[in-house]
Amino acid sequence: MPSFWLNGQWTSVEVDPDRTLLEVIRGPLGLSGTKEGCGEGDCGACTVVIGTPEAGRVRYRAVTSCLVPAWSVQGRIVITVEGIGTPGALHPVQKALLEAHAVQCGYCTPGVVMSLLALFLDTPSPSDEEIRAALEGNLCRCTGYVPIRQAAEAIRSGFAAGTVRTEEIRPPWLSEVEAALSGDRGGTGLDGDRWKSPGTPEEVDRLLADLGPRATLVAGATDVQVARRTRGTSPGVWVDLSRVAGLADLAVEADRVRVGAAVRLEDLRKALEPVLPPLAETIRTMCSRPVRHLATLAGNLINASPVADTVPMLLVLDATVRIRGLRGRREVPVSRFLQGYRQVDRAPDEWVEAIEIPRADGDFVHFEKASRRRELDIATVNSALRIRWEGGRVREARLAFGGVAPTTVLCPRAADRLRGRPWTWETAEEAARTAMEEVTPIGDVRGSAEFRRRLVHHLVLGHFRAWQESSGGTP
Repeated sequence: MPSFWLNGQWTSVEVDPDRTLLEVIRGPLGLSGTKEGCGEGDCGACTVVIGTPEAGRVRYRAVTSCLVPAWSVQGRIVITVEGIGTPGALHPVQKALLEAHAVQCGYCTPGVVMSLLALFLDTPSPSDEEIRAALEGNLCRCTGYVPIRQAAEAIRSGFAAGTVRTEEIRPPWLSEVEAALSGDRGGTGLDGDRWKSPGTPEEVDRLLADLGPRATLVAGATDVQVARRTRGTSPGVWVDLSRVAGLADLAVEADRVRVGAAVRLEDLRKALEPVLPPLAETIRTMCSRPVRHLATLAGNLINASPVADTVPMLLVLDATVRIRGLRGRREVPVSRFLQGYRQVDRAPDEWVEAIEIPRADGDFVHFEKASRRRELDIATVNSALRIRWEGGRVREARLAFGGVAPTTVLCPRAADRLRGRPWTWETAEEAARTAMEEVTPIGDVRGSAEFRRRLVHHLVLGHFRAWQESSGGTP
């Protein structure tokens, strides 16, 4: 039975481990302000704010509650729209949206309110880009985004002018709850027959040795929740890795970045911006910020989807997966870790501890994606390219594609077309034609096999154009 701080009150609820936080909020807890839209993390109507103790303070993140397992918020702070204002005393975010005429049907508004609340709890003076990013997961079909952004800009201006204060953004009960969160109840996990929340790697080893294939490992659980909703799948026993000591560690080293299996995609994106900006940009276009506040790089890799956006980048960067279990540790290159459609090189009693990514300083690294929308959409075909130079020629190249085989694949023959030669339009064309011959796509609702082959050709040329624009055509 999970217990957590809900809008300032310590709350316990009897619920099955398969239930989401959204189902609990709207169901037994009776708070209908949080809306259900798509149920898959795409629309933002169900956005709430979760507070988690980290490094001596509480971090607040907007998350899509339709993807959050209810048991995972044990001991956390959960804020819904009911917890921040009343009809007679609106919260500054609610007031700003009303005054900017940013409310019509109101169905999306609670989610918008919570996304902006999380933004201003963390960043009183956000940039225009930060405001846009904070709202990227909130769909609005009737008001439009201009007045919503104007409301956010009005709050920012209020901070600058002194008419909006930090204590007005923070709910009045928040400081008291933050103090309580640092006590015994704050960081504890929760165990049940079908939910396990280990705190150490050794506990994970023992659990998996006992549970074997009955265990479903989660940290963000975003893909697992979508599968549960769309395909009716139900995990045997949930094993929540999000509280395992060391798994949320993220180390930027001189030659590599070490990413713990529980590191959230949004935190990873921020850390990578100065050291691996192409991978940071890839992550930014994958999904909305509320989903990136839940999802992990390890999850995106382990699910072995043929169109996972980070995987082509991990392949060309020659990333390595660190796996452990009771029998010991081993390291596997991502190129060997991927075995086939939804299949990876991991035994039932093993688990992924971390992913190590070489930094590739000085190389040209680029990601391309063909999808209906540039952002927040599943790729039809995606691609990554890394080139290492020597004397104005290509010393080494790695080229990868997703959406053209049962799993993401490297195209060594196409890369060989570039090796030892100048990087020109003609060599890019040769590599593109070779890549079209190497891939083995099938047709589906996103495109025919021939369409995907043509996309492969265009994406290779897209890499070349991006290099021209970024370098002026000089290696």
